[in-house]
Amino acid sequence: MDLLGVRSLPFLARRNYYYEFKHLLLWSALAGLIEGQFASIIVAKTFGGGKLLITIATTTPAACYIFSLF
Repeated sequence: MDLLGVRSLPFLARRNYYYEFKHLLLWSALAGLIEGQFASIIVAKTFGGGKLLITIATTTPAACYIFSLF
């Protein structure tokens, strides 16, 4: 089963594609978490947002990065 579509690529590009995809997945999760933490601090301290608004500001960047892969 080829979930990433690696077999459709030229032979010499398959390994690099696989490694880049793994890096992109990890980078997306990490960047989304860090951006969400900064956004939650700004919403809480500057705007005085409630718990629901802080939660949405924290999770939105991570969800966007992860869903952009698909």
